[in-house]
Amino acid sequence: MKVLFYQDDTLDLNLDGLVTGLNSAGDGRINFRQGSARFQISGSSIRYSGTYQQLSKSFVKEAQRADLTICFTKIPYDNNYFFHGQGNLIIISFYSWEQLTRLPIENGAVYFLVSVLRFRLPFPTAHRDVTGCINDFLWDKSGIDSGMRSGLVCDACTRQIDDQNLTVNDYKLLDVLRVFLNDLGLASRNDENVVDYWKRLNDVRTAKASDRFAVFLCHNVQDKADVRIIRRKLEALGIRTWFDEEQLRPGMAWQVVLEEQIAAIESAAIFVGRSGIGPWQSVEMRAFLSEFVRRRCPVIPVILASAKDIPELPIFLRQLTWVDFRETPDDALSRLVWGITGKRTDKIAKPVRAKRRIKEPKRVVVKSNGNAGKPRLS
Repeated sequence: MKVLFYQDDTLDLNLDGLVTGLNSAGDGRINFRQGSARFQISGSSIRYSGTYQQLSKSFVKEAQRADLTICFTKIPYDNNYFFHGQGNLIIISFYSWEQLTRLPIENGAVYFLVSVLRFRLPFPTAHRDVTGCINDFLWDKSGIDSGMRSGLVCDACTRQIDDQNLTVNDYKLLDVLRVFLNDLGLASRNDENVVDYWKRLNDVRTAKASDRFAVFLCHNVQDKADVRIIRRKLEALGIRTWFDEEQLRPGMAWQVVLEEQIAAIESAAIFVGRSGIGPWQSVEMRAFLSEFVRRRCPVIPVILASAKDIPELPIFLRQLTWVDFRETPDDALSRLVWGITGKRTDKIAKPVRAKRRIKEPKRVVVKSNGNAGKPRLS
């Protein structure tokens, strides 16, 4: 799918950064470009059909070459909507944006992009109330702020979509929309411009390999002692681990620090001990683990030796292969290393202490009357 972006002279939107960030986050599944023709609206308001018919021929000709064309302006619609469309041409208005939210208009551009693309999927009727779902109708336009910060497709809409006979392309589109929403939500909850967020993630991704973490150790704080032992074994094998007590500076929230590193962490291990499933029940942890799944990184459930039963995991983790330390710890460690590195090895041998070397007694020859040539120990 090819998508073209335009803006008029009423708006100062970082289209270059937006295009770069979207193409990077979407992994090429949608091709975003900035149009070169001049987009300009005549009049003080946008009329649903009339304004579209007055756009210049050169602009319309260029726009028709794309599968979707989105134009951004600050000129208001005469019906006070955020956007309307005519075919594959959509005009989005940021009129009075500063009165609705303190978030940047780039964040709004991503939100509206997903809002437009959702009509290509079998979403149910839009929510009349503000739920934070991308499928909110937003009768009250101030709901845009909670929508950007939530960055989600609600469970009800997800079930409705899953009940339909989606094509492979539908699933790919839904996947990329969730990626955009997830990144938008992570950036917006920190009052960050999503373009800056994507740039920071890209900087982390391109960092040299020695600066990257191989695995994020997700655990219940009550099981920290057991996880600490496994961590030491992994580090001894040259596997760099993200472990909260080692990476978190006092006074820093783990969510903020992890958000900065998550794009460069190559896998996640989820530890379950006697204390139960713990932290990934939280909204934030589920979002982080979803990000690992989205990037197709290994997410490895690990049963600690202290665990009594295998717990019930969230739906998106239930099909994953476990590593079980309850019976054969050495084999389990080997399997965990295999999951993290992708390299299968035999059972990891325990370190063997070097034996103390006993000094051999020196043999000398003593010359004496009657014992000449016979050796003796000295």
